[in-house]
Amino acid sequence: MSNRKKCFLKYVCFPMLFLFGCSTSYHEQVQKHSVEIKSLEKRTDDLSGKINLVVNDANVLHNEMEEAKTSNIISRKKIDGLEASIRDLNERITSLSTSAKTPDIVPSAEKEIPVKMEESAADSSRSSGTQETEVQHRENAESPLTVAKGFWDAMNAKDIQSVKSHTTKESGDKLRIKDNDAITDGKITFGEVMVEDTKAIIKTATQPYRGTTTSEAQMQTILVKEDGQWKVDVDQTMASVPGGAMGASVQDVGQTAEEGLKKGTGEMKK
Repeated sequence: MSNRKKCFLKYVCFPMLFLFGCSTSYHEQVQKHSVEIKSLEKRTDDLSGKINLVVNDANVLHNEMEEAKTSNIISRKKIDGLEASIRDLNERITSLSTSAKTPDIVPSAEKEIPVKMEESAADSSRSSGTQETEVQHRENAESPLTVAKGFWDAMNAKDIQSVKSHTTKESGDKLRIKDNDAITDGKITFGEVMVEDTKAIIKTATQPYRGTTTSEAQMQTILVKEDGQWKVDVDQTMASVPGGAMGASVQDVGQTAEEGLKKGTGEMKK
């Protein structure tokens, strides 16, 4: 009997206890693994949520970049438009600058300015030293019309020094005045004044005092700037006298001008 109990305990009870202990341990391990799996699932869900947030942020950033790109394109178009406007304004300014260089037309005075062709003997005999002093003090801004008037006044007075003070050095050195020059013995009137850079052209009419004729001969008083001052160019002025005074020698300018004046007067009578 005692042996049976021993065998029963040894071969039945102990294995059953062992199996029960193993089953309990396995069940505990299964529960432990189940808790770990649930924890992993929770972490996976959290990670998935964070990934979704990152993807959403990336989409928002992409949309903002597209908007910035579109805005950049619009800004570039506006800049191109402004550049085109600036180029157009620059062309207009250049055009205005070019047109500003065209000859300035100085309107003629309401009344023609007659040149006094008669001066007293005292004025004619003024010393050249006094005249040179007056020339030195003459302002650089003297108008072409004032210089032309002084030139013809001196021509009428046969005052060669005063004449040369109103002419260019080259043409004044070659100038000779005769007592019977018709062009220097008459009434001089001025018309339209045209100024272009360093050259001025004044329409001039001369009417001789001698004889009974009252006809006028048209010519031009031509001035150029020399050392910043307006000076009469005698060569060009006498070349404008009707009758072709261009080919004549300036040393004999009085005779040539008189012949041209006579021819011009004859043409106007016709």
